[in-house]
Amino acid sequence: MKNGEPAAKTTEPSAAALVEQFLDHVASQGSGSPATRRAYALDLRELLASVGHPATATPEVLRRYQAGLLRRGLSKRTAARKVATVRSFYRWLAAEGFLAESPARRMRAPKFRPGLPHALSREEVEGLLAGAARPGPRGLRDAALLELLYASGLRAAEAVALDVVDVSAGAGLVHVRGKGGHERIVPVGRAALSALDRYLAQGRPQMAGADEPALFVNRAGRRLAVRAVGRLVKAALARTAVVRRVSPHWLRHTFATHLLEGGADLRVVQELLGHARLSTTQTYTHITVEHLEAVYERAHPRA
Repeated sequence: MKNGEPAAKTTEPSAAALVEQFLDHVASQGSGSPATRRAYALDLRELLASVGHPATATPEVLRRYQAGLLRRGLSKRTAARKVATVRSFYRWLAAEGFLAESPARRMRAPKFRPGLPHALSREEVEGLLAGAARPGPRGLRDAALLELLYASGLRAAEAVALDVVDVSAGAGLVHVRGKGGHERIVPVGRAALSALDRYLAQGRPQMAGADEPALFVNRAGRRLAVRAVGRLVKAALARTAVVRRVSPHWLRHTFATHLLEGGADLRVVQELLGHARLSTTQTYTHITVEHLEAVYERAHPRA
């Protein structure tokens, strides 16, 4: 710098740059899956379209933004998620020194009653698993995959992320890499182990590439995609008498519900599902209470 010349101004990061830095921060904390990152990015793009540069937004501007969420016809659940994203973003901006304080600190998410998880009856589970079992390598794979989802409560993404080495058939355990990089060991029931043994012995060798570590593979011999799990559940349903539209996640819900109905401890179910908070697992108790009430009314002479 020459004598007498003013010092160069520090350029303020653009709104888009701040969002990218925040998303990188979320990823670095291990608290965001790719789907979570996409949801955050969408929410923050909508925020910026409404308020402009985040550093210029006042509490009043953010209150108007929040009021507009429900006026747009969004559900309270979706509006609550967007408010939580905005609060997290501004909390990070303040912590990083981009703002003196968060103008979103007084934002309150709309209250809503969470919907109950969907669960299948035991008869519906049997029908679905029977519908997945077909001759040939793909039938063996589909049967093993759905048996595992129900037996161990895995998310579809967790199941397709498994490698062959993650399954310890002798110990009846599977090593799972869950959300945010968290790992857990989950037991596998006899029926699922049997289906996995058949797939590994007779199905996978005919499908997998020589250097492919994935447990579940597609027709090209590579790791099965998450979206393919939904398609194979739909195909299995078409071969059953189950009339409901079932997603792969229903098997996870059903796993938890059936364990609790059988008397499993809530904290054990929390560990098996990989929930960080017990309150998340407690959602399933609403279903089991309804089940207990139904059994009581049928069984008690003075119910």
